[in-house]
Amino acid sequence: MNLHPADIAVLIAYLVAVFFIGLFCSRMVRSQKDLFLGGRRFGKFMLAFQSFGIGTHSEQVVAVVGQCYRLGLSGIWWQFLWLFSTPVYWLSHPMLRRMRMVTTADYWSERFSPSLAYLAAFMGLFQVTFTIATMLKAMGTVLESVTMGALSEAVVIPAASVLFVFYGIAGGLYAATITDVIQGVLTVALSMLMIPFILSRTGGMAGMHRLLDPAKFAYTVPGEMTGFYIGMLSLNGLVGVYTGPHTMTNLGSGRNEADVRVGVMAGTLMKRFCTVAWAFLGLGALALFPDLPSHEYAFGTLVSELLPPGLVGLMIAGILAAIMSTCDALMLSGAALFTRNLYGAARPGRSEGHYIAVGRVASGCLVGVAAVLAFFLPSVLSGLKAVWTIYAFMGLAWWAGVIWRRTTTIAAWASSIATAVAYWATLLYNARAARPLPYPEQIAVYLCCGLVTLVAVSWLTGHKDEAKVARFYRKMRTPTTVASEFDAED
Repeated sequence: MNLHPADIAVLIAYLVAVFFIGLFCSRMVRSQKDLFLGGRRFGKFMLAFQSFGIGTHSEQVVAVVGQCYRLGLSGIWWQFLWLFSTPVYWLSHPMLRRMRMVTTADYWSERFSPSLAYLAAFMGLFQVTFTIATMLKAMGTVLESVTMGALSEAVVIPAASVLFVFYGIAGGLYAATITDVIQGVLTVALSMLMIPFILSRTGGMAGMHRLLDPAKFAYTVPGEMTGFYIGMLSLNGLVGVYTGPHTMTNLGSGRNEADVRVGVMAGTLMKRFCTVAWAFLGLGALALFPDLPSHEYAFGTLVSELLPPGLVGLMIAGILAAIMSTCDALMLSGAALFTRNLYGAARPGRSEGHYIAVGRVASGCLVGVAAVLAFFLPSVLSGLKAVWTIYAFMGLAWWAGVIWRRTTTIAAWASSIATAVAYWATLLYNARAARPLPYPEQIAVYLCCGLVTLVAVSWLTGHKDEAKVARFYRKMRTPTTVASEFDAED
């Protein structure tokens, strides 16, 4: 594999540790909430690393480093697009814990109707599959470049899939969160690790400024990464942030909303810190290796060319940890959607053991489809764009359901359909137009269509069940630490 024996030893030690974590945690899984939400027992520390692990994946490292290699410092916005949403999280995260739900589809059922829950479940499965495929694609790209082609995507993707499926379905969210802690420590440490090596090779920051065009240090790029582009990326991200199936996996596993607010925010801020380091790595790769065949090879090239034996193996372990700790959480959230909102709705009244078995089988099938899809993605960035767009389809209706009491089921359906149709219309237009719509303009078109449809249809229609809507809002106003009629659902 073009690896030193010390690197192989470190890698084997990590894989063995993950295997035994899955076996150990399997004893704790006795119910669906244990498998999918860790029994709602996580405090601030575990939530911080779980949030960091679920929200930080290797395809993000590849994308940011690669885009900073291509564009300069402005490439940081491919992950800093969430920066402006961070204050909103402090206000909204506790609200989701108060919903006392297991899956995102439960929200649509309680706030609107079972029909929207079915749509959310199918959309969620599609989102999870596409997201896992994108992460597996990134892992294959990085490890192929680190090992100089000795480890190809054809080997890496199936092998990693089998491993995280095993410990994910065995230990559930307990095992996933323990590996999130490992991944968090490794990601923070390894994000900083290569900076001294880069500075040594370039002659410090002064040397990097001599080697690079001054325009590479700008936060925007005319005609590409403009202020409008950044604004649209940020808005799209905020709109779709809570429609992802992993939302309840992360925010629903905390003991109460106070732990969720502090713990998840700490994990979010850790990610912001690491994103700055990834941008620096992209600039360093451009300064040292300006002629790479693809900008998505920038991160892997830094690893293979700069790090000494032992640390290369540790970096590969970190890449695997970042991918697998996120994939297993996504896998479990997708399995929860299938088990509770599709299979459970069709075949109610079965035992907890039966539903746990179904969830485990669904997990393996979902990852199998994602692994196949990964081979057909043209690039990591194309996968990221597709994931962000899909998340936004139902995002406007989600936020309206929380903020605007008048939002109706028919309006939520209409808005979701209008957003999706508008997006596909922009794709058809771009396929035929002499001047295709840039990505930020596509975002503006489909979000505007969805918002106008949502408001218009909500004013024209009414709620069929006012008591159901009133109960939903009463539930959101009731803290989890207060005895209430909702205790059984928690």
